[in-house]
Amino acid sequence: METINDTETTFPLPVASGGTGVTSFAYDKGIITYDSSNIVSNQYTQLDSNDILTNTKNPAFFAYKSATSNNVTGDATMYSFICDTETFDQTSSYNNATGIFTAPKTGVYFFAAAAYCTNADASTIEGRIGIVCSNGYNVYFSPTRDSTNDTFFSNIYYEFKLTAGDTVYPTVYFYKNSANSLNIAGGSSLITTCFWGYFIG
Repeated sequence: METINDTETTFPLPVASGGTGVTSFAYDKGIITYDSSNIVSNQYTQLDSNDILTNTKNPAFFAYKSATSNNVTGDATMYSFICDTETFDQTSSYNNATGIFTAPKTGVYFFAAAAYCTNADASTIEGRIGIVCSNGYNVYFSPTRDSTNDTFFSNIYYEFKLTAGDTVYPTVYFYKNSANSLNIAGGSSLITTCFWGYFIG
Protein backbone atom coordinates (compact mmCIF):
# COMPACT_ATOMS: atom_id res chain seq x y z
CA MET A 1 0.00 0.00 0.00
CA GLU A 2 1.30 3.44 -0.97
CA THR A 3 0.06 6.85 0.24
CA ILE A 4 0.13 9.60 -2.40
CA ASN A 5 -1.25 13.02 -1.52
CA ASP A 6 -3.10 11.52 1.47
CA THR A 7 -4.68 8.91 -0.80
CA GLU A 8 -3.98 5.24 -0.15
CA THR A 9 -3.32 3.23 -3.30
CA THR A 10 -2.84 -0.52 -3.43
CA PHE A 11 -0.89 -2.14 -6.27
CA PRO A 12 0.98 -5.41 -6.82
CA LEU A 13 4.75 -5.60 -6.47
CA PRO A 14 6.27 -7.47 -9.45
CA VAL A 15 9.07 -9.82 -8.35
CA ALA A 16 9.87 -11.83 -11.47
CA SER A 17 8.06 -13.49 -14.29
CA GLY A 18 6.85 -16.88 -13.13
CA GLY A 19 6.52 -16.01 -9.47
CA THR A 20 8.53 -17.59 -6.68
CA GLY A 21 9.18 -21.15 -5.62
CA VAL A 22 11.05 -20.23 -2.44
CA THR A 23 9.52 -21.63 0.71
CA SER A 24 12.58 -21.79 3.01
CA PHE A 25 16.33 -21.32 3.24
CA ALA A 26 19.02 -23.53 4.71
CA TYR A 27 19.97 -20.67 7.00
CA ASP A 28 18.16 -17.64 8.35
CA LYS A 29 19.65 -15.77 5.38
CA GLY A 30 19.89 -17.11 1.87
CA ILE A 31 20.69 -16.48 -1.78
CA ILE A 32 17.99 -16.71 -4.41
CA THR A 33 18.37 -17.22 -8.15
CA TYR A 34 16.06 -17.30 -11.15
CA ASP A 35 15.84 -20.64 -12.96
CA SER A 36 14.02 -19.25 -16.05
CA SER A 37 10.64 -20.06 -14.51
CA ASN A 38 10.76 -19.21 -10.83
CA ILE A 39 12.83 -17.57 -8.15
CA VAL A 40 14.38 -20.42 -6.21
CA SER A 41 16.57 -20.87 -3.17
CA ASN A 42 20.17 -21.52 -4.28
CA GLN A 43 21.31 -24.80 -2.77
CA TYR A 44 25.01 -24.20 -3.48
CA THR A 45 25.55 -20.56 -2.50
CA GLN A 46 24.55 -19.81 1.08
CA LEU A 47 24.87 -16.87 3.43
CA ASP A 48 24.71 -18.04 7.01
CA SER A 49 23.62 -16.23 10.17
CA ASN A 50 27.18 -14.88 10.62
CA ASP A 51 27.20 -13.44 7.07
CA ILE A 52 29.72 -16.07 5.93
CA LEU A 53 29.26 -16.84 2.25
CA THR A 54 29.92 -20.37 0.99
CA ASN A 55 29.62 -21.86 -2.48
CA THR A 56 30.07 -25.60 -2.86
CA LYS A 57 30.08 -25.26 -6.68
CA ASN A 58 33.16 -23.03 -6.65
CA PRO A 59 36.01 -24.90 -8.40
CA ALA A 60 38.47 -26.14 -5.76
CA PHE A 61 40.51 -29.33 -5.37
CA PHE A 62 43.39 -30.96 -3.50
CA ALA A 63 45.22 -34.15 -4.51
CA TYR A 64 48.39 -35.90 -3.44
CA LYS A 65 50.74 -38.56 -4.82
CA SER A 66 50.17 -41.86 -3.02
CA ALA A 67 53.27 -43.77 -4.14
CA THR A 68 56.89 -42.95 -5.02
CA SER A 69 57.96 -42.91 -8.68
CA ASN A 70 61.53 -44.17 -9.00
CA ASN A 71 64.19 -43.11 -11.51
CA VAL A 72 62.06 -40.48 -13.24
CA THR A 73 64.49 -37.55 -13.34
CA GLY A 74 68.12 -36.71 -12.67
CA ASP A 75 69.41 -35.81 -16.12
CA ALA A 76 67.09 -32.78 -16.29
CA THR A 77 64.24 -34.86 -17.66
CA MET A 78 60.99 -33.01 -16.99
CA TYR A 79 58.62 -35.27 -15.06
CA SER A 80 54.90 -34.47 -14.92
CA PHE A 81 53.92 -36.02 -11.62
CA ILE A 82 50.38 -37.28 -11.11
CA CYS A 83 48.69 -36.71 -7.77
CA ASP A 84 46.37 -39.68 -7.91
CA THR A 85 44.48 -39.38 -4.62
CA GLU A 86 41.96 -36.57 -4.20
CA THR A 87 40.81 -35.30 -0.82
CA PHE A 88 38.20 -33.06 -2.44
CA ASP A 89 37.20 -31.75 -5.88
CA GLN A 90 34.11 -29.57 -5.76
CA THR A 91 33.44 -29.47 -9.51
CA SER A 92 35.12 -32.73 -10.63
CA SER A 93 37.54 -30.63 -12.68
CA TYR A 94 40.72 -32.46 -11.64
CA ASN A 95 41.49 -35.81 -13.27
CA ASN A 96 43.43 -37.94 -10.81
CA ALA A 97 44.30 -40.45 -13.55
CA THR A 98 46.12 -37.88 -15.69
CA GLY A 99 47.05 -35.25 -13.09
CA ILE A 100 45.40 -32.53 -15.18
CA PHE A 101 42.99 -29.81 -14.02
CA THR A 102 40.58 -28.45 -16.64
CA ALA A 103 39.12 -25.01 -15.97
CA PRO A 104 35.30 -25.30 -15.91
CA LYS A 105 34.84 -21.56 -16.36
CA THR A 106 36.76 -18.47 -17.40
CA GLY A 107 38.39 -16.47 -14.61
CA VAL A 108 41.36 -16.14 -12.28
CA TYR A 109 42.61 -19.27 -10.49
CA PHE A 110 45.18 -19.95 -7.78
CA PHE A 111 47.33 -23.10 -8.09
CA ALA A 112 50.08 -24.58 -5.95
CA ALA A 113 52.18 -27.72 -6.04
CA ALA A 114 54.87 -29.38 -3.95
CA ALA A 115 57.23 -32.28 -4.66
CA TYR A 116 59.90 -34.20 -2.78
CA CYS A 117 62.87 -35.55 -4.72
CA THR A 118 64.86 -38.36 -3.05
CA ASN A 119 68.14 -40.14 -3.82
CA ALA A 120 69.83 -36.81 -4.45
CA ASP A 121 73.27 -35.90 -3.12
CA ALA A 122 75.71 -33.01 -3.21
CA SER A 123 76.21 -33.51 -6.95
CA THR A 124 72.56 -32.67 -7.60
CA ILE A 125 73.13 -29.13 -8.73
CA GLU A 126 69.78 -27.82 -9.91
CA GLY A 127 66.11 -28.40 -10.37
CA ARG A 128 62.82 -26.75 -11.21
CA ILE A 129 59.21 -27.26 -10.25
CA GLY A 130 56.60 -25.82 -12.54
CA ILE A 131 52.92 -25.36 -13.24
CA VAL A 132 52.18 -25.73 -16.94
CA CYS A 133 49.12 -24.18 -18.60
CA SER A 134 47.79 -24.98 -22.05
CA ASN A 135 47.49 -21.24 -22.73
CA GLY A 136 51.28 -20.89 -22.54
CA TYR A 137 51.50 -19.09 -19.19
CA ASN A 138 53.89 -21.41 -17.39
CA VAL A 139 55.86 -20.69 -14.21
CA TYR A 140 58.88 -22.42 -12.65
CA PHE A 141 60.55 -22.09 -9.26
CA SER A 142 63.86 -23.44 -7.96
CA PRO A 143 63.84 -26.10 -5.22
CA THR A 144 65.37 -26.00 -1.75
CA ARG A 145 67.74 -28.69 -0.42
CA ASP A 146 66.80 -29.89 3.03
CA SER A 147 69.17 -30.64 5.91
CA THR A 148 69.73 -34.31 5.01
CA ASN A 149 71.42 -33.32 1.74
CA ASP A 150 69.80 -36.22 -0.15
CA THR A 151 66.34 -34.70 -0.46
CA PHE A 152 65.11 -31.70 -2.38
CA PHE A 153 61.81 -30.09 -1.48
CA SER A 154 60.14 -28.02 -4.19
CA ASN A 155 57.04 -25.89 -4.00
CA ILE A 156 55.37 -23.35 -6.23
CA TYR A 157 52.26 -21.17 -6.19
CA TYR A 158 50.85 -18.70 -8.68
CA GLU A 159 47.68 -17.11 -10.03
CA PHE A 160 46.56 -17.66 -13.63
CA LYS A 161 43.90 -16.15 -15.87
CA LEU A 162 42.28 -19.11 -17.61
CA THR A 163 39.63 -19.56 -20.25
CA ALA A 164 37.11 -22.35 -19.78
CA GLY A 165 38.69 -25.52 -21.15
CA ASP A 166 42.30 -24.52 -20.42
CA THR A 167 44.31 -27.23 -18.69
CA VAL A 168 46.90 -27.05 -15.90
CA TYR A 169 49.29 -29.66 -14.48
CA PRO A 170 52.44 -29.75 -12.29
CA THR A 171 55.90 -30.81 -13.42
CA VAL A 172 59.38 -31.08 -11.95
CA TYR A 173 62.95 -31.87 -12.96
CA PHE A 174 66.35 -32.28 -11.30
CA TYR A 175 69.86 -32.53 -12.63
CA LYS A 176 72.41 -34.81 -10.98
CA ASN A 177 74.19 -36.63 -13.80
CA SER A 178 73.45 -38.26 -17.15
CA ALA A 179 71.08 -40.86 -15.65
CA ASN A 180 67.55 -40.67 -14.34
CA SER A 181 68.38 -41.93 -10.86
CA LEU A 182 66.20 -39.63 -8.75
CA ASN A 183 62.76 -40.36 -7.32
CA ILE A 184 59.66 -38.25 -6.74
CA ALA A 185 58.32 -39.32 -3.39
CA GLY A 186 54.75 -40.24 -2.58
CA GLY A 187 52.92 -41.82 0.33
CA SER A 188 50.14 -41.42 2.83
CA SER A 189 51.22 -37.91 3.85
CA LEU A 190 49.14 -35.23 2.17
CA ILE A 191 52.07 -32.82 1.98
CA THR A 192 54.80 -35.01 0.46
CA THR A 193 53.98 -34.43 -3.21
CA CYS A 194 50.70 -32.65 -3.94
CA PHE A 195 48.79 -30.33 -6.24
CA TRP A 196 45.87 -28.04 -5.41
CA GLY A 197 43.98 -24.99 -6.61
CA TYR A 198 40.80 -22.96 -6.51
CA PHE A 199 38.80 -20.37 -8.42
CA ILE A 200 39.24 -16.77 -7.29
CA GLY A 201 36.79 -14.93 -9.50
